[in-house]
Amino acid sequence: MCIQKSAKYLLATLVASAMLGSQTFASDRGELLYENHCQSCHNKNVHTRENRLVKSPESLRAWVYSWAIHNNLQWSEEEIADITAYLNRTHYHFPD
Repeated sequence: MCIQKSAKYLLATLVASAMLGSQTFASDRGELLYENHCQSCHNKNVHTRENRLVKSPESLRAWVYSWAIHNNLQWSEEEIADITAYLNRTHYHFPD
């Protein structure tokens, strides 16, 4: 009986770790993509300026998408979502 409980707890821990690991990876990927492709033209101050153009989560995603096209980055929807989530989490703070 003890072995079955231990196995269940181990499985639950592994599943939770895998889920948290994938969330961490996604947020890290957004940050890495931003640092590697966006900061070459502007720094993070563009997101905090008083008259910023981004006014909603939808417009944030639209800007990320449009700059990806403009720079011919061929990012997937997932990569655009990761960068959008990173920017929202670190600069914009729109509700989810």
